[in-house]
Amino acid sequence: SFSMPEAFLKKNQKYKGKWYTLLELAERLDLIVYSSRTIDAGMPYARQSQSDTPLTKRIQVIRSLGGVTTALVGMKNPKHLIKNLEVFDLKKMTFQQIKKILTYV
Repeated sequence: SFSMPEAFLKKNQKYKGKWYTLLELAERLDLIVYSSRTIDAGMPYARQSQSDTPLTKRIQVIRSLGGVTTALVGMKNPKHLIKNLEVFDLKKMTFQQIKKILTYV
C-alpha cells in the first residue's frame, strides 16, 4: 500500500549477513510481489504532506518500485481507467524520485 511504505524504506530483512528492504530482497531472490491497495481507495494519507498526491501518481510510484511485479488497482468508472492507464506511457520513476514521495518529514 502506498500509505505503508515500509517495504520500500525499511531495511528490516536480513539475508546472508546483509540487511535489505523487503522489496530489495524479493527482487534479489526473484520473488513475485503484489501490491494491493495501490491507490488506497482514493483516501488521503495520514501524513499531511502526501494528501495531495494524485491517484495516477500513486499508481506511477507503485509501478516504478523495484521488486513489485503486480499492482492491483480497482476502478468503477471507465473514465478513471482511461486516465490511470496513462501511466504506462511514462518512464518509470527513479529511486530518488520515489523516495522523495514516500519519505515523510
